[in-house]
Amino acid sequence: MYAIIKCSGKQFKIREGDFIDIDKINLKENEDYNLDHKSIVLISDNDNLFCGENVKSAIINLSVVKNFKGKKVVVYKFKSKKGYHKKSGYRSLLTKIKIKKISLN
Repeated sequence: MYAIIKCSGKQFKIREGDFIDIDKINLKENEDYNLDHKSIVLISDNDNLFCGENVKSAIINLSVVKNFKGKKVVVYKFKSKKGYHKKSGYRSLLTKIKIKKISLN
């Protein structure tokens, strides 16, 4: 069984027991959370696909493993023959979550 969920404008394909990194959410470590039908795009068991109205009763149980900073992204701007260059970077805040259970009632 797998599901496709949307978080922070991105879609993720998940299975039970998976770990994924998403943009930071305001939950503490080891805290449980349930995704409702608004965040679930599609659920598939081995034979059938459920989407739209059919996932209204679906619940995905997950827990927060840790909050951390991602890898540094370096942004470098320059203009040739002008002597202009500028280097900057950032580290995005992420949350690692574990998918505990996918249920379709």
